[in-house]
Amino acid sequence: MERWKEIPGYEGYYDASDQGRIRSVDRVVPHARHGTIKRKGKVLTSFPDPQSGHFRLTLSVEGKVRNEKVHRLVALTWIGPCPDGFECCHEDGDPANNSESNLRWDTKSSNARDRIKHGTHRVVNKRRVVRSDGAEYVSISEAAASVGRDVSSVWKVCAGRQKTCAGYGWKYADIES
Repeated sequence: MERWKEIPGYEGYYDASDQGRIRSVDRVVPHARHGTIKRKGKVLTSFPDPQSGHFRLTLSVEGKVRNEKVHRLVALTWIGPCPDGFECCHEDGDPANNSESNLRWDTKSSNARDRIKHGTHRVVNKRRVVRSDGAEYVSISEAAASVGRDVSSVWKVCAGRQKTCAGYGWKYADIES
C-alpha cells in the first residue's frame, strides 16, 4: 500500500509517496472574485529532463514557483535532509524509479561508480572497446553484455585495475599498447 508524507518545506501544500509520486493536498486558496476557493489535491504529472532523464515538476507555494527533481523530494521526505557534499543516488541506476527504497544520499564519486556499474556513465559508454581476441564493441555496456558480465568488470580491465574479465583482456580502442 502506498504511503504519503508531507514534503519538508512544502507542508500543507505537497506530499511525497514512498512509491515516488508527488501530490498536492486539499487546501483553501485565495481567489480574486470569490474570496477563497477549495482546491482538491491530486497526483501531479512529472516530466523527464531531456538530458539527465530525472523526473521534474513545478511546485508553487503562495505565488513562489520552484522547479524540483522528484527523486530529491522523495529522498528528503522519506530519508531525511541531504548531508553536505552528498547527492541523491538511484540504487538501480534508473532515473524513473523514484521509490523510497531505490534512493539514498551518497557522494558524487560513489554516484559516478554507480553509473559505471549500471552502464549509464556518458563518457565511459562513448568509448569503443577492444577484446583481446580482436572483437570490437561500441561501448563498455555492449562489451559487458557480450560476455554476460557487469559493466564495472570490463571497465576495471580497461582502467588497469584488473587483468581480465570473463577470460579476456580489454582495452579502449583509442589506446595503443
